[in-house]
Amino acid sequence: MSRPPKFSWWEKEGLIRPADFAVVGAGITGLSAAYFLKLQAKQARVLVLEKGSRPEGATVRSAGFACFGSAGELLADVKTMGEAEAYGLAGQRYLGLTLLREIHGDSALEYEPCGGFEVFFAEEKEQAEEIRQKLEEVNHKLNEYGNFSGAVFEEPGRHETETLGFANLHMVIKNKFEGGLHPQKLWNSLLAKCLELGVEYRSGVEVKQIESGRLMGIDYEMPCRKILVANNAFAHAWLPDEVQAARAQVWVSELLKKPFPEGTFHHCEGYNYFRGYAGRLILGGGRHIAPEAETTFSTENSESIEKYLKEELLPRLFRNNPPKMVESWAGTMGIGLSKKPRIAEWKPGVWTAIRMGGMGIALGTLAGKMGAELMLEDN
Repeated sequence: MSRPPKFSWWEKEGLIRPADFAVVGAGITGLSAAYFLKLQAKQARVLVLEKGSRPEGATVRSAGFACFGSAGELLADVKTMGEAEAYGLAGQRYLGLTLLREIHGDSALEYEPCGGFEVFFAEEKEQAEEIRQKLEEVNHKLNEYGNFSGAVFEEPGRHETETLGFANLHMVIKNKFEGGLHPQKLWNSLLAKCLELGVEYRSGVEVKQIESGRLMGIDYEMPCRKILVANNAFAHAWLPDEVQAARAQVWVSELLKKPFPEGTFHHCEGYNYFRGYAGRLILGGGRHIAPEAETTFSTENSESIEKYLKEELLPRLFRNNPPKMVESWAGTMGIGLSKKPRIAEWKPGVWTAIRMGGMGIALGTLAGKMGAELMLEDN
C-alpha cells in the first residue's frame, strides 16, 4: 500500500503552527463546530483537518433525507431508551434541522418541504395497527419532551394514500415537518461560510494520534490548545467502545417514465428509505437484514442487500414494473449502544461530537454547535 505524498515545507509550516482550536473531520458536524467557534472567537486560529480529499463518511453520501425519525422508529427507540430520552432526541434532531435551514437558507440546500411518509404493507398490518393506536400518544410525548407544537404525525386521507400507487399498501403515516435536500450543496455552503469567516481547512491530512495539546500524523506534529473529534464513525480508531461503523447503501434509478410521488419515504422503522429526485428514484437501506456484515467502512455495495431491495421493496413501489438501477454507492454512519450522540470531554483539552446514529443531517449542525460551546466554556 502506497504512502500518501510527503508534505512540502510550506504545508508543514501551516500544520506545525499552534492552533487555538483544531477540529478533526470536515463533515457536517466538524465544519459546523468550526463555524460556531469562529463566530465566537474571531481572532482565534480555527483549523479543520480532513483525511480524505472530501468527507468520507455519510455527509455527502447520504440519500438527502432531512428527517428526525418515523413513528415506528421512535416507538422502537422508546423501548430501548425510555420516553424522555427518545422523544427528547427527536426534538434535538428537529432543532438541528431548523438551525441548518436558518444558517444556509432553503435555496442553498435545495431543500424541499415535501413531508415524510412511513409506509406499511399488507403483511405489516399488525405492526401498523399497533402504531395507529399509539399515534396520539406519540404526538403528545413529542410535545412534552421534544418541544414540538401540535400534531407531528397524522394518517392522511384514503385518497392521498391511494394516489401513491404502491402495491399492497396497508397504511401510511405522514410527518409534515420532514423534507429532502441536496447533501453536496449543503456541504458546499457550509465550507464556504467557514472559509469566509477565516476558518482554515486542510484536506488530505490524516490524524493518527490525539493527545491533550497536540495532534500527530505520519510526518507532522501540531500543537493545539483545544481539540474536537468530529469524524463520527471514524473515531472508532480511538474510541472503539463508543462508536462503530454502519454502512448505508444507496441506489439511483434510470429516468422514470412518470414522476415518483412527492415526499421522503421510510419503511421498516426507517431501515429502508426512498424518494424521487430529478426524475429518478433514490433507494437505500436494508442494513437490518445483515447488521453484523454492515459494520464496515467499505463504500462498496452488498449483493445481498441489493437483492433484497430490488426483489422485496422495489416491485411494491412500481407494481412489478420497476426501473433499472444505474448507480450506487455507500456511506459510513456512526452508531453505538446508545442513539444519543457523544458530545463530551474525552481527555483534558479534547472533546468529541460523534455517534450521530444515522441522523447526521439532522443532528450535525446542533452537535457541532454544542461541541463548540463546550470548548469555549472551558477557558
